[in-house]
Amino acid sequence: MNKIYESPTMVIHDDREPLTIDEALELLWDGKLIRVNDPPDFSAEDESDIYKGEFFIDITDILSRDVLESQSKEKSEKAIREFLRYYEIYR
Repeated sequence: MNKIYESPTMVIHDDREPLTIDEALELLWDGKLIRVNDPPDFSAEDESDIYKGEFFIDITDILSRDVLESQSKEKSEKAIREFLRYYEIYR
């Protein structure tokens, strides 16, 4: 496991496989789920608040099925990329 954070009171390890936005986009288009979470907040007052929990999303958590069917793939990809750039992304 990779150690990603250590303090006198806590050590955090992470063994997830990070994805690029392009890799995540490909998985989403293929109907698969990806894991995302907010980037760490090292300014948090409480150490336990630095890393937030992750959650799984699919493409319809970002854009509705109606939007995906009615707009161009390029426009959908742009919106998905914009959404994903605010998260850490994992397989």
